[in-house]
Amino acid sequence: MFQNISGSVEVQTATAQATSVERATERLINTITVLIPHAVIESSCPIRYKRPILQNGFIGIASLGSGELDISSTGSTLLIRYSLGLAPYYNQAFWSIVCTFFLVERDFLSVIHGAFVLAIGVVIIVGRLIYSVLTLKAWFRTTVSAAVH
Repeated sequence: MFQNISGSVEVQTATAQATSVERATERLINTITVLIPHAVIESSCPIRYKRPILQNGFIGIASLGSGELDISSTGSTLLIRYSLGLAPYYNQAFWSIVCTFFLVERDFLSVIHGAFVLAIGVVIIVGRLIYSVLTLKAWFRTTVSAAVH
């Protein structure tokens, strides 16, 4: 099973500066602490952070689990490598299944209605995950571009 979402994003900068990586790192740390309350920054190079598993944001980086971000520079390009956890989504799927089984077992829902409710719940969870992953690269680009320009 997948435990992390990994990928990389390239951001073009106007000039090759040694301070670009530092400014981008500082900006990402500040943004993570604002978007994810109670996040604990473990290290800054690479950025490693942990967050409470039961604290869920709706979309974007706030909805993903603990992760690691590594920023490096090659010429006038910044490369951001990320690996972000999926634990909050697994937690939501697990509790959706448990609640549905509870409602079916207590005869609040029929088996057919329970399967329908569970299917809708899974579609919503997977849709949020896909949307968060698709918007993640744009979020990295805008955050880092704002830091270096």
